[in-house]
Amino acid sequence: MHAKTLVLMVILATAGYAAALDSHGSINVAVTGENGLCVNNTVTINVTAERTGRALGGADVDGYFNNKKVFELKTEDDGVASFTPTAQGDYRIEIEKSGYRDTVKTVSVLSCVVETTTTSTSSTTSTTTVPATTTIPECVLSLCDCKCHLKGTTPEDIDGRLCGINCMGEFNISNCEYADGKCVEIYVTTTTVTETTTVETTTLTKTTTEVLTTPEEPEKQGIGGFAIILVIVIVLVAAAYLLTQKKEGGEKKKSIVDVHKEKSKNKPTKLEKA
Repeated sequence: MHAKTLVLMVILATAGYAAALDSHGSINVAVTGENGLCVNNTVTINVTAERTGRALGGADVDGYFNNKKVFELKTEDDGVASFTPTAQGDYRIEIEKSGYRDTVKTVSVLSCVVETTTTSTSSTTSTTTVPATTTIPECVLSLCDCKCHLKGTTPEDIDGRLCGINCMGEFNISNCEYADGKCVEIYVTTTTVTETTTVETTTLTKTTTEVLTTPEEPEKQGIGGFAIILVIVIVLVAAAYLLTQKKEGGEKKKSIVDVHKEKSKNKPTKLEKA
């Protein structure tokens, strides 16, 4: 009886020691797929204690795709949980277990194609799933949050919203591209070019010469003007006088002619004398 008690105490001590080793330790996470990490294939998550390698059952496993939770799982007693991805891209897996540090692991899921190989020596057709290396996922720019999402996973597709943000005008985002396993935005840098135009102006200078007169000059000019007027008046008077004399001379001459005519009229002719 004493021996059984001793053995039981040893077992409990060993389990307590193992639990003490695991307590507040790190979690080891291994992610594998049936035929690689491919869309629509089962992906297995194996959770163990990093120090002892013991499977951790009952651990919470949450998966996020494009910052949205897509699954919530709990590991079985063997520390295993699984899910089937439906879209290509990066999945963030968060594992929580009481007494352990939280662990985050990111895995990239690819779009895979089925390669069929047929041999002529056998009627058996073997199917091998290989990761597609040439397929580039299609990314779409959402007009709700101006972020790039995989096609079919935008807020417009998921929530059925109609948005109309001017991503180019607000954030200089023109389009999307797939790089490093995710959709990223393409930013456009605006360069302002300033064009300077030089206009040549020709200025014409007009020189004006001003004649300054002394205070005596206006008086002289007034005297000169008066003299001119006086001359004109004298000329007009002389002309009027001449016209008057000419008229009087004409009338006097006419009078003399009239007298001669009267005398000739009154003088008897030769016939009258005879």
